Amino acid sequence: MGRVKGIRCFCVQLRRAVCSWRFLMSSLGVGLLMYSISYPMFTDGTGFWSSWSMAGAMASYVITMAILPLFPFCLSYAEEKNGNNLQMWVMRVGIRSYLVGKFLAAVLAGMLVYIMGMFLYMGIGGLYRLDFDGVVEEVYAGLADQSILLYYFVELLHMSFTPAVFCGLSVCISVYLPNRFGTIVLPIALYYLCERMMTVFPWQYRIGSVMEMVLRVGGPITTMLVKVGVVGVILVLAGILAVRKAERRLRVE
Repeated sequence: MGRVKGIRCFCVQLRRAVCSWRFLMSSLGVGLLMYSISYPMFTDGTGFWSSWSMAGAMASYVITMAILPLFPFCLSYAEEKNGNNLQMWVMRVGIRSYLVGKFLAAVLAGMLVYIMGMFLYMGIGGLYRLDFDGVVEEVYAGLADQSILLYYFVELLHMSFTPAVFCGLSVCISVYLPNRFGTIVLPIALYYLCERMMTVFPWQYRIGSVMEMVLRVGGPITTMLVKVGVVGVILVLAGILAVRKAERRLRVE
């Protein structure tokens, strides 16, 4: 019974996240920002892959992966907590089911914001030329020979796990500090703090290498599994910390 309530709670939370104006505007923001940066490169004949890579490596990284994906649902815990609506959810499904559902919904919504926004960007860019002009050493390059759409889909899936991390950290932080501003800013600050602390390690072992690029680790499957594994560990730890903190706070209150 508890598991059924948990699944229903997750479905309700995910529907609230995806069927919202915040989700639509965030997705549009990702696509239009990438297009605005790439437009000069499109018009001077630069290939789509090169334009995509250069635009993604510029300042748009923080906005498209660490800010816009947070807006659809990562602020909801702080809003419900400060709006005195949290108790209603807890009475219906329990704090653990509620928070796990919210955590997973926020993570998936963040991934979908990035994917949908980038599909929009690809659709606009495809009006110029949707091709692959990258280096053959790129780990997923072989997929471009089979289908250019398959290649870009796998690339998007790989990179979408990065906003998933920021969304998970954002929900976790909101449980400790239910403040909308802190929910947006602190995950980015924490990420750059970790990146700064890891400068003593070789570049391929730093968190930025895993999060900001497609880090080649053997073949395509191994590369994807490494990204999923690193992201999975971070999300599980963030989820556990969030649930335990919420349960302790509920007992005190």
